[in-house]
Amino acid sequence: MAVIRHATVADVEGILAVGRTTWRATYTPLVGSERVESFLARWWTAAGLLSGIEQGRVWVAGDAGQVVAMAAHSTRDRVLTLDRLYVLPSHHGRGIGTALLDGVAAAAGATVDVIVLSYLDGNDAAGEFYTARGFVETHRERDTPGWPDDVWMARSLLPRVPDGTHSAG
Repeated sequence: MAVIRHATVADVEGILAVGRTTWRATYTPLVGSERVESFLARWWTAAGLLSGIEQGRVWVAGDAGQVVAMAAHSTRDRVLTLDRLYVLPSHHGRGIGTALLDGVAAAAGATVDVIVLSYLDGNDAAGEFYTARGFVETHRERDTPGWPDDVWMARSLLPRVPDGTHSAG
């Protein structure tokens, strides 16, 4: 089973490998390899990861000493935004993504009320993954020209009351 923990500077190359591998496998069929490579060059850089790692906003899942998944988040006004969650395709279906998601949520604890995230329309595996973990679609947004829409989802972290609604505190 993978070990979930905060990322360290030593994890940067492993995180970049996860990002590059999963982006190519996931998004090339949706937007083409040229666009994927352009965004990888901009978004998946060591410099881009370092501040998040230093702030404790990047997590990894390690298996046999290798980074096999990563998550990054930001928090504002009791809302945790899951900015990235990627698992190497060779490790899909092992519960690693769920463990990583649950680890990030548990670490946030009582400081957040809701988790929000987005995925690209057409990435059906992501939509199914998040729906199965209690997320519901809230809205869609136009993304970068030529890209599919962003599908936004949310999951409350507030305790449920007997009528099925969420407690306000």
